Amino acid sequence: MNTAATFAIRARIMHRMGERGISVSSLAGQASVPRARLVRRLNAPETFYLDEFERVADALDVPPGWLLCGDAGAERLKAWR
Repeated sequence: MNTAATFAIRARIMHRMGERGISVSSLAGQASVPRARLVRRLNAPETFYLDEFERVADALDVPPGWLLCGDAGAERLKAWR
């Protein structure tokens, strides 16, 4: 995944965390992702494993498509299903 896409995903995760008042530690626990790994994913251009990505989206109560592409991604995912 390119750096711009990774940055956009991280920005959406951080935005949603702020909306829900969730800390990194809390998100890590809810998503069953080790805190240190989540911190690396959010602070460096590392990409998520697919299973982690899906668990983070679920913990944030958003579809994975929203994390990937924002509102347009969520709409495309709904249309696909």
